[in-house]
Amino acid sequence: MIIGNHTGFFSYDKELLDEYMHNRSREIKEELILRYIPLVRQIAKQMWNVYSNFSQIDDIINEGVFVIMTALDRYEVDKNVKFESYVVKRL
Repeated sequence: MIIGNHTGFFSYDKELLDEYMHNRSREIKEELILRYIPLVRQIAKQMWNVYSNFSQIDDIINEGVFVIMTALDRYEVDKNVKFESYVVKRL
């Protein structure tokens, strides 16, 4: 359950993402993960309202970080889908 508009919520840098897609640098991946943590936190807070009896918010955030890491590895630029749209569906 995702509520609200996530556009502009975090610092998105298309050039940095393109660079990561080209060379798969660990340092760039770490920077991208850091830039998407505010999005993960926002969605985790929304999910925690539903799952608070089952999980701690920190556990949900940690899982979200793993989702970002996996999404960066699986994202395909040539599909013409923004990375934000791609990753929000997985969070």
